[in-house]
Amino acid sequence: DRHAVPVMGVADVASDAFADVIQAAFPDLNWGGILLLRDSHLEPFPLALTPEGMVQTPPPGTRPPVEMKAGDGLAGAALVSGRLQAWGSAREARHAAVNNEQLRSYVTEHIGPIKCALAVPLRIANSQPTGVISLASTTAEHHWSDADLVLARGLADVASAAIHRGELTEEQRRQASTDHLTNLPNRREFERVVGARPVRQRYSILLADVDNLKLINDEYGHEAGDGVLRIVADVMRHGLRIRDTVARIGGDEFAAFLPATDMATAAAIAERIVEA
Repeated sequence: DRHAVPVMGVADVASDAFADVIQAAFPDLNWGGILLLRDSHLEPFPLALTPEGMVQTPPPGTRPPVEMKAGDGLAGAALVSGRLQAWGSAREARHAAVNNEQLRSYVTEHIGPIKCALAVPLRIANSQPTGVISLASTTAEHHWSDADLVLARGLADVASAAIHRGELTEEQRRQASTDHLTNLPNRREFERVVGARPVRQRYSILLADVDNLKLINDEYGHEAGDGVLRIVADVMRHGLRIRDTVARIGGDEFAAFLPATDMATAAAIAERIVEA
């Protein structure tokens, strides 16, 4: 998606609180992360606990190493039940039913034997769970006390609130940079993209407008005119390359930024769009 919303800012919001509480409260835990529910799948949040500490991981949209669904593993069970789930010993972990063979193999090959684990649902207020914090240790067993479980739920509340605030911020940024009729970047975002190009990079810009849009609006109504604009937006979007950016910069005006593109190549791309 050429106009994807960045998510690393959201990870930055949550990372300090997430790391500090985990490391202070549960120093033996050395693996974990946040999984967010997307449709019926669990998608890794771009922040993870590893034996080397907290690390940024590839953002959503990147293919995860394991396809997880609600119900898979301890995390999936916590999500489906809406209740905290815990293993306090290696024996509990070994005997737990894990119905996702891909998940079982990944844990065996890349993490190692689990000696204790904890999974806590994430929710805003009293909503249905929107994700889960999953934490584990490969170094020590841990018999979870009532105080541990209260603290873990508090950690989930902190993470939920931070992620929610971050997602609101990203949504506000997306709205400010998007033309809502065509879902293309708007003029402000187009100018930002062009301005952020590498110095001395060769580039081309294509300009297009819709002939007789006012006549279409007057004759057939604004819904018809809006439909024409959406069709033009789709044609330009599909006629460009992944690295290009197309935007609606005015009422009937569109522009496309083609980085590292000479005039001959730009002309061929423009001709392909016109013929579409």
